[in-house]
Amino acid sequence: MRRVVVIGGGFTGTALAIHLARDPAFVGTVTVVEPGASLGAGIAYGLAGPDHRINVPADRMSVFRETPADFGRWMAATGRDESDPEGWTADRDHYSRRLDFGAYMADLFAREAARRPFAHRRGRAVGLTPATRGWTISLEDGTCLAADVVVLTASHAAPAFRWPLSGEAAAHPGLIRDPWSTASLSDVAPDAGVFIVGTGLTMADTVVSLRRRGHRGPITAVSRRALLPRGHGVFGADVRFPEPFPTTATGTLRALRRLIATCEGQGIGWHPAIDAFRGALRRLWPGLPAEEQDRALRHLRAWWDVHRYRIAPQVAALLAEGRRDGWLRVAAGRIEGFDARQGKLIARWQPRGGARTETPVAALVNCTGPDADPGRSADPLFQGLLATGIARPDRHRLGLDIGADGHVLDRSGRPQPGFFIAGPLGRGRLGEVMGVPEASDHAREIAARIATDLAIPSHACELKT
Repeated sequence: MRRVVVIGGGFTGTALAIHLARDPAFVGTVTVVEPGASLGAGIAYGLAGPDHRINVPADRMSVFRETPADFGRWMAATGRDESDPEGWTADRDHYSRRLDFGAYMADLFAREAARRPFAHRRGRAVGLTPATRGWTISLEDGTCLAADVVVLTASHAAPAFRWPLSGEAAAHPGLIRDPWSTASLSDVAPDAGVFIVGTGLTMADTVVSLRRRGHRGPITAVSRRALLPRGHGVFGADVRFPEPFPTTATGTLRALRRLIATCEGQGIGWHPAIDAFRGALRRLWPGLPAEEQDRALRHLRAWWDVHRYRIAPQVAALLAEGRRDGWLRVAAGRIEGFDARQGKLIARWQPRGGARTETPVAALVNCTGPDADPGRSADPLFQGLLATGIARPDRHRLGLDIGADGHVLDRSGRPQPGFFIAGPLGRGRLGEVMGVPEASDHAREIAARIATDLAIPSHACELKT
């Protein structure tokens, strides 16, 4: 029986296993290597707190494109929606807790594992080497797994800290380099001042966590442009991004602006236009020349992120309350570095249009998001893949380089038979693969390719041309 090993048991890895289980062409075993106690959660849905919510209504979340309300139905069947009354909006949309979505994914996997030779190997993959037939995966505990096919889905690395930091600041207990380590916020005193670097989704999660823990002190959040994630508008509008697609960053922006103007003229707001563009990105992005992709990332990414990655109404209301009542300040500025004096952390920064300033606080939280560059990863698996040349970063250093069919490309650009990427690690080539629909669709495509490849009697990992 052919063996598939999935490295990473967050949403994408678990979705891929589920799609394999439901593919009638697949006959084999699946082992998901994941250090966490359960599958399907990852950082997004596993390390979330009870007040961290998905950013779309539950009946618009699903692993399965053909049943888009699957998660909403699961929430209703399990009674979790009614046990979470704060998730309901006035429009009777339920913005569920992210922990509940993780539980949904774990339940789906458990049901498939009960009828198929699928397993969760709790551990951390630290190495991957070619074998005579397939691959050998080395685990942190010293054991190894053999596989005919490997799919790498791990993606969220720790955030990078890129600012000068004095020795005293580096040793300060209030320095929180990793905001997903929720225990670190528990030491922040209720009235303490907090300085947050970043104003995106991670900042919003941190504010939610602090307030839930009873924090009532001042919070200052700073980023270069002070852009905040937007809220939601109309759902379900039938809007399409026009084809043929532009082949320049400027042309793409102009086409998107025209579509936004059309939608706003129809009274449905800008949201459907962004959603239509998001749906087209998987096809549009590979058609842009590399230099135009660079230009788009350099000039448009920050604006795209805050319109693409939206927040639940409950979170938006909390941020608005904080700014209105004065306990939350969101500012545009340039971070210069951090010191420590008299027991306080000192944030040195220059507000846009203002003079350099120093803000003394008890805690500093790095909320700049995951560091996508695999070349900076401290993970021994990624370090080994790059050092041996089995894999290489993509041009934009958003993940690893892959071919059109999902095969990992080695240092020389050659596809690696039997070694695939699914999900966000492939976004340098794919453009949009971060959300649940896109990540699940890509996982399904890779699962179908694996099922087809392994159905061939000879050379299970041979690359088809």
